[in-house]
Amino acid sequence: MTTVTASRQHIVAKIKDHMRHGNGRIFSITYARKNASKCGQRPKGAIEVFNGRFAVTKHLKGTPRFTDADNFDRGLLGVFACSRKPTIKGIKANGGIGYRTIALDSIQKVTIDGVVYKVSV
Repeated sequence: MTTVTASRQHIVAKIKDHMRHGNGRIFSITYARKNASKCGQRPKGAIEVFNGRFAVTKHLKGTPRFTDADNFDRGLLGVFACSRKPTIKGIKANGGIGYRTIALDSIQKVTIDGVVYKVSV
């Protein structure tokens, strides 16, 4: 597996390209939570890792869909989490399959097509 350290803009461009041309292929993403969960299991700033997928529309209602690439303009990324239990470093997680909205500025690492993209500090 190849590791590339790149700027956040480069990684966001890769995600956007994968979103438009990836045909629903699965990818891995690592990010820091922007806020705490309602049950308190996931504190603000906790690092989450899960496998996600674009182009999943089952159970979505209403328009505009949050999975559209237009959310990039608002700094948000809508993905479908395929992992049964997302990994949160240091915390036992009770997450699951479902839709997640991730702030683009909180992304730390993305693995797309066997290439690991890490955000340069």
